[in-house]
Amino acid sequence: GGGMGGMGGMGGGFGGAQGTGGGGFPGGFGGFGGFGGMGSGGVNLEEILNALNQNMRRTQTSFTVRLSLEDFYLGGQKSFRVLFGGQQQDVVVPVYAGMPDGAAMRLEGGIVVQMQQKPHATFTRNGDHLEAKLTLSLYEALTGFRRPITQLDGSPVWLSADGPSAVTSHGTLRRLRGFGMPRFRAAGKGDLLVRFYVRLPDKLLTGESARLLQQILKGAAGTASPLAPAGERLQRMQLVREVDGEQGEQF
Repeated sequence: GGGMGGMGGMGGGFGGAQGTGGGGFPGGFGGFGGFGGMGSGGVNLEEILNALNQNMRRTQTSFTVRLSLEDFYLGGQKSFRVLFGGQQQDVVVPVYAGMPDGAAMRLEGGIVVQMQQKPHATFTRNGDHLEAKLTLSLYEALTGFRRPITQLDGSPVWLSADGPSAVTSHGTLRRLRGFGMPRFRAAGKGDLLVRFYVRLPDKLLTGESARLLQQILKGAAGTASPLAPAGERLQRMQLVREVDGEQGEQF
C-alpha cells in the first residue's frame, strides 16, 4: 500500500503540464489523492475518465479564425481571444500576404490556428486570382466603357474597353493581368478576372427613336426578326423574371 502511495509524488511532475495553458489536472494526477487510494479503497475509474474528458475540453489546442479577404491580401498581425487551458488568452497570429485560405499555423505553446476567409462583397478568390462581376448599360456594351473598381488595398483601378474589341456581350470574361492576389512566398500577383453582364432598357423605344436605332444597328447588329407567315398568330410571351446569365434558368 505504501509503495503505490509513492505515485502521489508524481503529482508535482504531471502538474507541470499546466504550464501549457493553466488547465492541467488539479495538482497533477495527485489531485486524485496521488492514486494513493489504490492501496485501500480502490480507484473510481469513471471519475478519472470524466476528469480526463473535462481536461481535454479545457485544453483545446486547435482553433479556427475567420479573416477578411483584405487580411489575406495585405498581411499583418491579427489578435484573437481564445479559450485555452480553461482560461481566456490573447493570441497574436501572423498573416502573410497571399497566404492560402484554410492555411494552418502552429504557434508557441502548441496552439494550432487555421485561417478561413470570410465572403467578400466584390471579389471571389480563386487561388492567386480574383474574380468580380460588373453590369454595363447597353450603351456601354456597344460603344465601350470606363469603370473604376476598388482594389483590396483601397486604391481604384480603372477598367476600360475600346477600339475593335469594345463591344462587350452578356457574359463576356475579361482579364487584367497582375491585379489579383499577391503570390504567397513568391514575386508578383495573380490576375483580376471580370465577368460582364449587360442590362437592357426596361422599355422598348418607339417612334423616331426606334427608327433611328434601327438605322444605326441595321447590318451592324444582325438582321431584323423574320415576318410571320400570313394567318399565323403571334403569341406574346410573359416575363417570369430576369436571371443571371451565369446561373441559367431552373424549371
